[in-house]
Amino acid sequence: MVRASSVLFSTAVFLCLSVGGARAEQDSAAAYEIKAAFLYNFALHVEWPSAAFEGSNSPIVIGVLGEDPFKGFLDRAVKEKTAQGRSLKVEHPGRMEDLKKVHILFIPGAEKQQIGKAVESLKEAPTLVVGESPGLLREGAVMNFFIEESRVRFEINLEAARKRNLKIGAKLQKIARVVQDS
Repeated sequence: MVRASSVLFSTAVFLCLSVGGARAEQDSAAAYEIKAAFLYNFALHVEWPSAAFEGSNSPIVIGVLGEDPFKGFLDRAVKEKTAQGRSLKVEHPGRMEDLKKVHILFIPGAEKQQIGKAVESLKEAPTLVVGESPGLLREGAVMNFFIEESRVRFEINLEAARKRNLKIGAKLQKIARVVQDS
């Protein structure tokens, strides 16, 4: 029997490799729909230390810094779904102190002026920091979306993940561009 998570992961990979008739541009609705599917899949294929959660029933919290570019796509992508035996919850942290409550933090390109503060406030917290701005991985993020040949792709800094005590699954590494700290 094929698991639903495998089907969604395969769908996200397909969308990554072929956006169909819509050309994915950085701010397009199609691109954010794909990014929402990827964020869900990141929750499935990244392992957090048990200390990252308050309890065994605590959800995986996906935070979006600043204005939400997903326009509901992210909420729909995780609604009533689980990852690693945990429910998923989307939040919009209003203060830097609130960032420590999230497990996946998405930093939209429009919030690039906040990147340094956000990464600094998290330091080595077990938070998967994901963005969509060139150079974000050099600032301490773990993953970054980019557009290549009109398709949504992502890159991973495995050293940043290691520093945050996160384990990135082989499936993600296989379809990502893996970069090293400079």
